[in-house]
Amino acid sequence: MEDWIVSSINPSGMAEVDEGSLQKSMDKNKESLQKKLMLRRPINQLVEQGIMPPLNTPPAFHEQRQKLERAKMGDYLKNKIQKRPERQELIQQHILE
Repeated sequence: MEDWIVSSINPSGMAEVDEGSLQKSMDKNKESLQKKLMLRRPINQLVEQGIMPPLNTPPAFHEQRQKLERAKMGDYLKNKIQKRPERQELIQQHILE
């Protein structure tokens, strides 16, 4: 939340904001933003990690590809769960007690 100092109220009933505190607040926000931008990862790293789509491909293509990869992983995991051995089988193999 902003901390603005009301220096006075003019005859029309409007509050006047202290310009100095407003400028100080803006400078603080600007400095904070600059620090955060410096810490931000470069776009090529975001592309490599699959967070951002490659610059030369349409975003819709990237989104469709992500959906297909997620569906493929879901199918793979469902298949693995279906092939999971029963508890009795694990006891016979001395994996469970």
